Amino acid sequence: MDCRSLMRRSARYFAEKTAIVHGERRLSFAAAWTRGLRLANALLALGYSDKEAVAAVKKVPEGLAVGDAIRQALKLLAKV
Repeated sequence: MDCRSLMRRSARYFAEKTAIVHGERRLSFAAAWTRGLRLANALLALGYSDKEAVAAVKKVPEGLAVGDAIRQALKLLAKV
């Protein structure tokens, strides 16, 4: 199952369950899916293809659970 399918399924079956926690802020699976769709549609409107890889990181908080994974992915992308 790809990431998009996993997120869509999670948004459907676990809509109100917490998907992301950062400090006091929490985001449900449904909200994360909706925000992801908005971002994807905005990128498509700017002319990006669904086949292109895009990364946008303002600041990765140290306490964020996926922070290390994001940093590693950015290091790999920088080598491409």
